[in-house]
Amino acid sequence: MAQRPRAGSAGHRHQADQAGLGRKGPAGLGREGPATVSDSAGRRGSHRPGDPGGPGSTGGPGSTGGAGEPDDPERAYRVAREIALRKLETRDRTRAELADALRARATPETVVEAVLDRLGDVGLVDDTRFAISWVESRQRTRRLAGRALTAELRRHGVADAVAASAVGGIDPAAEEHAAFQLARERVARSSGLAQEVLTRRIVGQLSRRGYDGALSFRAVRAALDQSGRPASDHTDGSDETDDVGGRASAGEEGTG
Repeated sequence: MAQRPRAGSAGHRHQADQAGLGRKGPAGLGREGPATVSDSAGRRGSHRPGDPGGPGSTGGPGSTGGAGEPDDPERAYRVAREIALRKLETRDRTRAELADALRARATPETVVEAVLDRLGDVGLVDDTRFAISWVESRQRTRRLAGRALTAELRRHGVADAVAASAVGGIDPAAEEHAAFQLARERVARSSGLAQEVLTRRIVGQLSRRGYDGALSFRAVRAALDQSGRPASDHTDGSDETDDVGGRASAGEEGTG
């Protein structure tokens, strides 16, 4: 699998150029000229006022700054490529995220597919790599469990099978350890609450991070036992965990 250049570096453009991304447009277009927005903008600047796409023009996709110009598919490809590479400079992106960004700029669908296919060919877009990296990062920084991670990956447009494979690599013992650690931290920081209220609150917090009800209650009871505070008799957990799929990590996710 091709290694992705570090986000924010010039590596994306170098790798794309080395692989010929800048020279290959949509099928049937042949060779392109310089593949940068600035060069394209320079050519636009040579239009006389009132020309389509030139200074003073009030119509056409070119006036919006987007990639959609039906009469110039090669330029549409170059601009779309630049948009995608700029997105990739901040963080890794899924194919669906890049497609949404390009469509928002009125990029023709054939150009969207051509650019994303080429980015995939050179290893700059890889949803499997994205999913694995996302799971590892969010486990480490937010200690999310599998259900919350699956929900996040879906929001990024990762296919269910790819998300399931990435989440399936989570070590159950590590997930259980994280749940117990989170419960201990929450109990240590809580005081003055009735035990049933405290138990329900912490179980709810664990639920929103994707931990199932049974594990959440075991973790909270163990944490309360270790702290010398009696655990609540409330042990069912169904009222705290029913909507994890919809709420999981809704307030947790931080995107670049």
